Amino acid sequence: MAAPAQALQTAPVPPQNLDAEESVLGAMMLSPLAIGAVTESSNLSAADFYRESHGHVFKAILSLYAKGEPVDAITVVDELDRSSTLDSAGGQERVHELAALVPAASNAAHYARIVSEMSTLRGLIRAGND
Repeated sequence: MAAPAQALQTAPVPPQNLDAEESVLGAMMLSPLAIGAVTESSNLSAADFYRESHGHVFKAILSLYAKGEPVDAITVVDELDRSSTLDSAGGQERVHELAALVPAASNAAHYARIVSEMSTLRGLIRAGND
C-alpha cells in the first residue's frame, strides 16, 4: 500500500505559477486600468488558471467590468455570492487576501502573460501524454 502514496509524492507538478495568478487577480481588483491591460494584452480565460478557485474570481471580475460596475474585493465577493461560486472561490476572506497580495497593479499584463504561458505548457504536456 506504500507504493501508491509514494507515487503521489513523486508525481510531477504541472506547470503553474500561483503567485502570478494571485497577482493578476489582485491587480484587477485594485485598478480598472489593470483589467483593461489584461483583457487587451492577452486572451486569458478562467480555464487558464491552475486553481479553479482563481478562475471563479477571474470570471466575477470580468462580469462586473463588462457591466460597468466597480471592481474591488467587496463587489467581487458580492458577484461570487450572486453566482453561487463564493465558496468555490475560497470564500470572502480569500478574495480580500487576493486583493492584498498584489505586488504592483501596473504589472497586471505581465502577470497575465505568465498565467497564459503556464496554461499553454500544461496543455502541451497533456497533449503529449495522450
